[in-house]
Order: sequence, then structure tokens, then C-alpha cells
Amino acid sequence: VGHPRFRVPSYFPGGTLLELGCGPGHELARLRAQGWKVAAVEQSAERCARVREALGADVRCGDAAELPFPNASFDVVFARHSFEHMARPRRGLQEARRVLKPKGRLVLEVPDWESRKAKTAQANWEHLDVPRHLVHYTQTTLGKMLRAEGFEPEVTLIALRSVSRGSLLNRMGVQASRLATHLSILLAPALGLGDSIYIEARRGDRGEAGAR
Repeated sequence: VGHPRFRVPSYFPGGTLLELGCGPGHELARLRAQGWKVAAVEQSAERCARVREALGADVRCGDAAELPFPNASFDVVFARHSFEHMARPRRGLQEARRVLKPKGRLVLEVPDWESRKAKTAQANWEHLDVPRHLVHYTQTTLGKMLRAEGFEPEVTLIALRSVSRGSLLNRMGVQASRLATHLSILLAPALGLGDSIYIEARRGDRGEAGAR
């Protein structure tokens, strides 16, 4: 088990990566620093311009349901907490598959509708976030959607998003540190505190006609 930010496939020379919904660009900058040739799509025109200027990267304003990139352009499509914002998530998966190279990978993280936090907080669950979050997922529904759109899920984790750095061990009197952070990441899902679904899925081999 690991935190999703550590599980983007390892960079290889010439590797290309597209982020769907880059926000302020922190993840995009981190991934570029690893060596990836990065691009992104972002709906906010202000953020799009800001990240493009700051990173000098190919950041385009637009919707993940209509990606402005040619077929088979990327080795990885990275979508961290963006699919819950999409009015047409299946179309977003179709587009992600279209721009991925054969055997390319989709790295996807969304809030977990079946998490203990969601069930306990109910209408007060932080990830409900109406009206910004339009669709919510369980492991089962997300897996079915991915397979229906030509992906083969290979890694599925219950991940940790909203527990802050070292907070779980801080409650037990342990000083926040890198060790505390990693132990929190490992312990929180086992204790029912994980609140996100993380999936790595490989682009399937079926013909392009079957993906549309």
C-alpha cells in the first residue's frame, strides 16, 4: 500500500504524461521534475494561464471530455481528484483512452463513496462538495466503468487524502516526521480512515471503434 502521489509509473526516457485538471500545477511541476514530458488540461482559464507561464508547459484550457490532443499521444494520463467534477465521466474515460498510447496507463484517484468517513458524515462528508462534485464512485462502479471503456484495472487501493501530515500519529503523541507521515499512510486505510479510491489501469487492446 502506498500513497497515490508515490505511485505514478516510474519515468522512462521520452515518457509523456497528461494531467487532467492540473489546478495550481503542483503535481505537474513535481512530475516534470522527475523527467516526464508533461502536458495538462485545466478548465479554469486563470489557472491555465498561470501554470503555463510558471512551468512553460503545454497547458491547455478545456474539458477532459474533449481533449485537444491527437490519438496515442501519451504514455500516462494522470487524473487526481478530477473525475468527480466531470458531468460526462464516461466520455472522459473514452478521451483518456484515445490519447493514450497502446499499453499506456491511466492513474486515477477519486473520493470513496463507501468509505467510513462518507457513511459516518453523510450529508456533511467533505467530499460531497455539492455542486462542485457531480459524480461519486465506489470501487465496484469505477471498475465497471473502466472495463466498459476499454481499460484493464491492475492496481486498486483505498488511499488517504484528507488526513494531514503525521496527524494520525500526532494524536498518539508521536512527533510529525517523514516516518510519521509514511506510517500514517499505511495505518489509516487499515483503520478505516482511507477516503479515496486509487486505480492504475492499462489501456486495453480492443479496436478504437469499440472505445467510442
